[in-house]
Amino acid sequence: EGIAEKEIEPVLRDRELLLSFAQQRLWFIDQLEPGDPSYNIPTAFKIKGDFDPEIFKRCIQTLVQRHESLRTTFDARDGKPFQVIHDQTEIPLPVTDLSHLPMNEQNQAIRQWVTDEARQSFELSKGPLLRLRLLKLQSDQWLVVLTMHHIISDGWSIGIFIDELARLYRSYQHNEPNPLLPLRLQYADFAAWQREWLSGEVLERQLNYWRRQLGKGSPPLQLPTDRPRPRVQTSNGQHLSFDIPLNLSRRLNDLSRQHGATMFMTLLAAFKVLLFHYTQQKDISVGTPIANRNRSDIEKIIGFFVNTLVIRSDLSDDPSFNRYLKQIREITLDAYAHQDIPFEKLVDEIHPERDLSHHPLFQVMFLLQNIPPKTIDTGELKIESLEVENKLSLFDITLVLTQGPNGLKGGIEYNTDLFDEGTVKRFCDHYIRILKQIADNPDIRLSEIELLSEEEYRKQVVEWNQTSKDLPRVGIHRLFERQTAETPEATALISGGQELTYRELNERANRLANYLKANNIGSGSKVGLSLERSPALIVALIAVLKSGAAFVPLDPHYPQNRLQFMINDSKIDLLITQTDFEPIFKGLSVPLLFADSLDKELAEFSADNLSDPHFHPEQLAYVIYTSGSTGTPKGVLIPHRSVVNHNLSVQRIFGLTANDRVLQFATVNFDASMEEIFPVLQIGGTLVLRGKDAVISADDLLALIKEHSLTVLDLPTAYWQQWVAELVTSGQKAPESVRLIVLGGDRAAPETVQKWNRLAPARTRLINSYGPTETTIVSTAYEATEQDRQSALPVNLPIGHPIDNTRVYVLNRNLRPVPIGIPGELVIGGAGLAHGYLNRPDLTAEAFVPDPFSGGKGERLYRTGDLVRYRKDGNLEFLGRIDH
Repeated sequence: EGIAEKEIEPVLRDRELLLSFAQQRLWFIDQLEPGDPSYNIPTAFKIKGDFDPEIFKRCIQTLVQRHESLRTTFDARDGKPFQVIHDQTEIPLPVTDLSHLPMNEQNQAIRQWVTDEARQSFELSKGPLLRLRLLKLQSDQWLVVLTMHHIISDGWSIGIFIDELARLYRSYQHNEPNPLLPLRLQYADFAAWQREWLSGEVLERQLNYWRRQLGKGSPPLQLPTDRPRPRVQTSNGQHLSFDIPLNLSRRLNDLSRQHGATMFMTLLAAFKVLLFHYTQQKDISVGTPIANRNRSDIEKIIGFFVNTLVIRSDLSDDPSFNRYLKQIREITLDAYAHQDIPFEKLVDEIHPERDLSHHPLFQVMFLLQNIPPKTIDTGELKIESLEVENKLSLFDITLVLTQGPNGLKGGIEYNTDLFDEGTVKRFCDHYIRILKQIADNPDIRLSEIELLSEEEYRKQVVEWNQTSKDLPRVGIHRLFERQTAETPEATALISGGQELTYRELNERANRLANYLKANNIGSGSKVGLSLERSPALIVALIAVLKSGAAFVPLDPHYPQNRLQFMINDSKIDLLITQTDFEPIFKGLSVPLLFADSLDKELAEFSADNLSDPHFHPEQLAYVIYTSGSTGTPKGVLIPHRSVVNHNLSVQRIFGLTANDRVLQFATVNFDASMEEIFPVLQIGGTLVLRGKDAVISADDLLALIKEHSLTVLDLPTAYWQQWVAELVTSGQKAPESVRLIVLGGDRAAPETVQKWNRLAPARTRLINSYGPTETTIVSTAYEATEQDRQSALPVNLPIGHPIDNTRVYVLNRNLRPVPIGIPGELVIGGAGLAHGYLNRPDLTAEAFVPDPFSGGKGERLYRTGDLVRYRKDGNLEFLGRIDH
């Protein structure tokens, strides 16, 4: 036997009257935040005609006497609240005359009055919890501003109030008696009945359904926000309206009928599909209000009856929209059949994990409502309802659709601490696009639904990837040789007390390259390099490239088994090392060449540049191994083409000149070292090698900068953050000589960026870069702006735009572009792509996929596995690794 079948009887008023479950929740909220206007219900309506404020006031007092809710306040004893129904309550009716104002000033004043009234608080223990104000606009035109606290009213109740007000005014104006039939029940009777009957077997039956359906609730909905979510949820809100074309409304109506669904079910299903595309979450709960007036004897009572249902559904297995609509239909009908249990009671019983930053059980709300008549005509008066925006939002997003004779209209109420208006506008546009696609093809799979408009697609796929630049078909070493010819006596390299000019460095590299060629090292060969950071290392890097071979960095400080693996896997033809590392490699089956004992032999070889008539840009430049943090280390095959493109691009982005003195910081086993070495040696600057120590302190770095007047630092983000922290602790400023800091390898903590902005000279540039090894060192870059520098808040640096001849895409699991602001996988194409993984065709095929955007040119894309999103300005924001 359901609760709705039990008779509601009036209760005696000689005892403390308990609150309904819904009222009790609002009372507790008010105890925590007294006077919070989030639960005000603001309404406004225009009255045209021969209006008499005195008659109007008499009507109001009649309504207050008729409905106990309108003269109810709330008190407590021992922390337990109860209703206090007053015999009489006088409702003030202040009048403000705006008729003397010009139209534009009058409209502005109206908006201000309505907003102020909506945000003015109520005191639940004193009341009245109903507030009215009359604004005189013209002699025959008035505006009524009505505000009620939700604890005594709901949306349905407002309709009752205005309808009965109109009927009373018509009668009183003609000196006729009150036309309204007496009410058998009042809200307090309903509250007592609800408390008594919603217990025992009835309660348990309802709860069992919701326990099965909700469990502890869906995971919080991770909507992509424009700003970090506050630790405590706010209710600052705004409203945005949009239209759904009449023809589309009709087609959706037809679709609903064909599938035995209501329009509500179809529109809710489409809304959930949109949330799925925005979050990639398959378990999604949405709240929806229900009038909860399932008995005729409570239909005409003013009070807080509305209940909230949680519609939880599963979007796994990529169903068709038809199939998903069937699921929504069944879940919704079941929810209606168990609608009697108040949401507040449900939360108490289920005990979801509470987090002050978001609402329990759901974070978004959906409702479809029929448009009530906007105008009531009493004969002498026309009463026209107006939309009121109270600039509050109880949820992250509430989608309100209204159904009227001209089709559907939509509105989004959104939390302004989370979302910008432009973001919500795109949200609405994407919802309409989903509605069009399901109307066109109800059998469409959810993954096949396209959110992007043609304009959005063109912007993201084409315009933001306009990075084409001329790329010379030469080797890395040839760019170094060209610079040597221009500035042979300029200082190329400084290491400790040793300096080498460009001529000296080039000649040493040429001698070693000729030696290698004489020993059958050339195109197709791979040469391992295991040297300390020293001039010999730089000479060897250049020499191997000049010989036509590719180098394989091998850190001598790596564990023996890892070195063994890389040597065996890469099948190097030769290992260049130094004599003190001989014990490390002695047992390995590879020829050794000791760079520190070759001087006599090399003196016999030519110092002239080598010719390479068979060179091709796709020739292998180096093989560099990944860290192996996600499994076995992989050798990444990087061609000359990729490195040349990188070098020329960062020279432009960094603004490198012959006057720059660049620190060589990273170990050569990390490809960041290539960014420090080659671009500066191709522009005529000076490369300064730091010492052999694995760790360099902040003081040591400052001393090195001062000693060599360093201008450019290319630092791992984690090291830079530690360095900034030590500078702050020691009270030191960033050095004046440094004009550019380049970061990479990790997310820059916003707090550190803020500290750096206070430490660094205004002219010091800060560039945040990003790039996997598979796309050659750097693929995107972002330079901190003046706005970033001057921000009083911590700055989250994006990773920026693609570098020259590089294309980036933010894609979903089906490799389709996702909208601005929506997280997706970063997928990269262009000149920076590696050939793939050495000896791993399976992994190469998995990570390097055909490019669907290349127009059939057979190009490839690299799937990074990194989660990013586009900002509105086209900059990419790094979010982390994709959790598989």
